[in-house]
Amino acid sequence: MENLAATVIMQTYPFGNNSHVPAITHYKSGFTLIELVAVISIVSFIAVALLPITMPSGKSEILKARSGIVSALRTARIEAIESRSPSDFIINLREKTYSVKGRQQHQLPDSLSYQLITASSQTINTDSGSIKFSPSGGSTGGRISIIAIGHKEHVDIDWLTGRITSLAE
Repeated sequence: MENLAATVIMQTYPFGNNSHVPAITHYKSGFTLIELVAVISIVSFIAVALLPITMPSGKSEILKARSGIVSALRTARIEAIESRSPSDFIINLREKTYSVKGRQQHQLPDSLSYQLITASSQTINTDSGSIKFSPSGGSTGGRISIIAIGHKEHVDIDWLTGRITSLAE
């Protein structure tokens, strides 16, 4: 009698009335597929749960700041296309704020540094500037850099197409 989980070797010991009792059981070594999948699932779940804890705070703040800036830039571009009138993304490096003109202002993390490269016509003052999106979807173009110790991210805005991309350095 053979089973995938165990092989039983029958040795007989007479106990009156010719009855037989199995004496030795040998188990095959190894793990089943279900056991392996269960362990891998548990380990993966724990790793995902601990990822934000193990990520350096500068990196997570950069990702949060970049996400907000990219979202606002895309909102400004879509607004310009849909309204058929120019729309401005404004950033103040000293106060560490950004907004789409006429919308709510957002705060950037104080622990990070920022740099803005934009067209000279879009410089508001030494600490502020804007990126203007036209109804065609194009823009004045530029780059916003987000800097933490040991890490730097760039958000690039293409002047011709208005395409917004982010790059890690």
